[in-house]
Amino acid sequence: MKKVTQPDYLAYLLRLWRDGDGAPWRGSLENTSTGEAKPFAEIRRLTAYLEHITGEAPPEGPPTTKPEKSRA
Repeated sequence: MKKVTQPDYLAYLLRLWRDGDGAPWRGSLENTSTGEAKPFAEIRRLTAYLEHITGEAPPEGPPTTKPEKSRA
């Protein structure tokens, strides 16, 4: 099996915003080489993506499930 090597340099434009007081932060990463933008509805998914593309993800990999809603 061929080992995939990680790049030594990545450049992204990071945008963060929220849709009002108390709203969750959202973000997007735009690849400066290709112009491709990837949106994220949750900051933890954005950081998991960064860990994935840099090879820094924990052994279990990025989160794939949504957090449970509180039952108040």
